[in-house]
Amino acid sequence: MSGRLASFKGPSTPLSPESSPGKIRPNNRGTAAGNKGGANSTPPSSPGRELESTFHRKTRALLLEIRSICRLWSDIVLHDGLKAAKTLVDARTELEWVFESAFCNRSPVRLTVFFAESSNALAVLPPGENPTCRIVGPKLRIMDKQVRDLDGVLTKLKDLLGRLNSAVDKMELVLFEAHRAKGWLWVEEEPLWTSWSLHKFVTTIPQIARAYHRSYHMHLGIVETLRPHSVSFETSRQEINRWVAQPHLEETGWDAEWEDLCQVEVDRWQV
Repeated sequence: MSGRLASFKGPSTPLSPESSPGKIRPNNRGTAAGNKGGANSTPPSSPGRELESTFHRKTRALLLEIRSICRLWSDIVLHDGLKAAKTLVDARTELEWVFESAFCNRSPVRLTVFFAESSNALAVLPPGENPTCRIVGPKLRIMDKQVRDLDGVLTKLKDLLGRLNSAVDKMELVLFEAHRAKGWLWVEEEPLWTSWSLHKFVTTIPQIARAYHRSYHMHLGIVETLRPHSVSFETSRQEINRWVAQPHLEETGWDAEWEDLCQVEVDRWQV
């Protein structure tokens, strides 16, 4: 879809975040934030506020949809995903402690180690002795369930990424429709509400899709690292910290800059 923008002036997509000179900022944010007497920094209304076109309404609706997708992403990562990852690591830590207690410290605990519904079977027991309790099997079932839950989280994130890309494509369609109806000067130079033109919105918003795409692949790699039960506790701890930090969204995620920008640049923004 973005390739079609090449028929107009300017690039079809913005520079990558790595090559951008800095964060996205609305042109008049300082003016809006500098009201005397500490008044609320409400964005100034455009002259034709009551005469918004369908292009204004579609753009605002799509920006709100993108915000909803990004916030749902954060909820899934920091609630469902984090819970599954921590439960997985906790179960492995408890299992490791059991082994250390039973065999390193010569505890009287007798273990049977088995994989339920698995092709692998492992017995760890001194020769000639029978187990008196089963501990490892239940822990393994918990661990396997958390791995499945993490796979489910990845599926949800992939679906959200598809919805995000679709919303970005729809923004480009709004640009094409506006170009046909109002001409290129209106699309590229006329402020849609405050200072940003429709063209600037449409050519800047793909940055956020790229950031979430990179974040998805980071989460995919983390799950693959956590998947084997042999992974060390230290490695697991580092991967969980990365999961929570979401470094690809620190500067270009929705809450990092777009929410503040839309409060200034978009009339009737729903906070």
